[in-house]
Amino acid sequence: MKFKTLAAAFAAMTLIAWSGAAHAARFFVENTLGDVPADQVATVTETHPVQVLFEFRTSGAANARATNFLADKILAHIRESGFYSEVSTSPVEGGAILSVIIDNVPQADAAQRGFGTGLTFGLLGTAVADYYNDHHDRQYARAGERNP
Repeated sequence: MKFKTLAAAFAAMTLIAWSGAAHAARFFVENTLGDVPADQVATVTETHPVQVLFEFRTSGAANARATNFLADKILAHIRESGFYSEVSTSPVEGGAILSVIIDNVPQADAAQRGFGTGLTFGLLGTAVADYYNDHHDRQYARAGERNP
């Protein structure tokens, strides 16, 4: 009888310990930025075509796999913005170019922290951040000229 009571108590304590780790993992992605209300989004009165150059980098080095995965999504967001009459990956009339570079800079000790969390089956909770450097560059030609 004592064995069953001890086993039940041990199981209950284990479940309590594991539920805390599972609860902490639920908040992995921070969503504090939110969305911009529609009435605060800028509008453009006269739109023009633009060529989009997109590159995704990891720690400053080109990441072709991520670029290919995200390129269509980035182009779709630019089209949905309504800022441009045409969005293309090839040269457009007027020579306007929008260059978008996103650089993922991982936290320096993220792998070590993740190892510690995995080694303790999640009991050693960690918070790891992911940093992104975002660079946009726009080039427009004067009336009657093309960009170089």
